[in-house]
Amino acid sequence: GTITATTLGGTLSTAAQANVTSLGTLTGLTMGGALNLATNNITNGGTITATTLAGTLSTAAQTSVTSLGTLTGLTMGGALNLNSNNITNGGTITATTLAGTLSTAAQTNITSVGILTGLQVDTSFQTGASGKLLFLSGLCQQSIQFVTPTGGGSTTVGATTSVLIFNCASNITNQTIVMPSSPLNGQMLTIVAGPANLTGLTFTNGTVVNAPTTLATGNATSRNVQFIYNSSNTSWYVTSYAV
Repeated sequence: GTITATTLGGTLSTAAQANVTSLGTLTGLTMGGALNLATNNITNGGTITATTLAGTLSTAAQTSVTSLGTLTGLTMGGALNLNSNNITNGGTITATTLAGTLSTAAQTNITSVGILTGLQVDTSFQTGASGKLLFLSGLCQQSIQFVTPTGGGSTTVGATTSVLIFNCASNITNQTIVMPSSPLNGQMLTIVAGPANLTGLTFTNGTVVNAPTTLATGNATSRNVQFIYNSSNTSWYVTSYAV
């Protein structure tokens, strides 16, 4: 029947002990089936090892996790540090700001850019039917320099000057023109004189091929010469000359 004692020694021969609700400190436990915690917690654990752990980890930081399976989604609450590794097999990546250098040369979805400090075209450059091409430097510096010359004087052309106008109220002789410093390849410069004559021209600060010596006319009409700069031999060339 029922045996009651302060201490029972020996080994219980009946495996199932449904009335036992607590145990002392176990030196080890080998499970022969599932452990049903009935929503209770495991506390004060050290390392728990299992083939499969199911459920939701309550500790947010999991620094020992180095790889994951296929995620159906990922919401970031901070920065993603790739440590110089790559993102591969991506579909569409959307962000407010993407920084770095695009490795794919052809970017057909880009329809506008900011102000470029330089642009090199290897083949052709095409604009749409309503497109406009505005040169902010090189071909057109968007700056006019207006000078009233004196005989035997010198005029230094500004670095951003595209048109130099000599206001000659009377005939002027012996004018030295100092060409721009550090011009860009393809930079253009137009020099206009009038209504009177400008003769005895000399050019310094660079080579000017077939340099004109006069901007003169027999009537009250301005005359001009246009140059273009070639950086490969650091020389200015005359593209048009109207006298």
